[in-house]
Amino acid sequence: MSKRTWLLVASLFMFILILVVGYLIIFNKHRVIKETSNEQQSAITNSTPATINVDSSNQQTVKVTSSPLPALDNQQVGNAQQNLVDPKTFSQYEKYNGNSNCLFGEIITGTGAEVVAGSKVAIYYSGWLTNGTLFDNSKNDTNGNQQPFLFTEGAHEVILGMEEGIAGMKVGGKRLIIVPPAVGYGSKVQGSIPANSTLVFEVTLVAAQ
Repeated sequence: MSKRTWLLVASLFMFILILVVGYLIIFNKHRVIKETSNEQQSAITNSTPATINVDSSNQQTVKVTSSPLPALDNQQVGNAQQNLVDPKTFSQYEKYNGNSNCLFGEIITGTGAEVVAGSKVAIYYSGWLTNGTLFDNSKNDTNGNQQPFLFTEGAHEVILGMEEGIAGMKVGGKRLIIVPPAVGYGSKVQGSIPANSTLVFEVTLVAAQ
């Protein structure tokens, strides 16, 4: 074979080799992307349905159920109501510190719209530690009128225990909600709230839509 023929054969061989190598690179890249996509899809499928930032760093699983508080379940308006919200008695709820979800008791059963996932709600609230210390409550405007606190149920705008505790409430209702650390602020210090605190809230549902 002439020198020119050898050059043509060599050129053709190099061209074919480049095509094969290029195909292998593209194929392998596609396979890696596909495998990565499958892994991500699996992670999404098997991941927790939703999370809530309880203090901008600690995430907890969102639940839509909570447990009735044995001592308060089905309690109605009356003389007993005064004892239900007496901060001096809140030390009894420290026994729920290790629970994994909130507990609640009906003080007044509402008759209006019910809180469901996605409801835009307005509440009046007060929050205590189990030693009876008030750490937060609804704010007043410049005229001294109490202003409702607004949030969307399930949108993770409040601690998980609050979302659990108001689920199923009806407008006009009032509940005492016990929030253990697991669905509160956990092991984090939050302002005047010590780490691993059980919280006690009295919540009145003003509106839900």
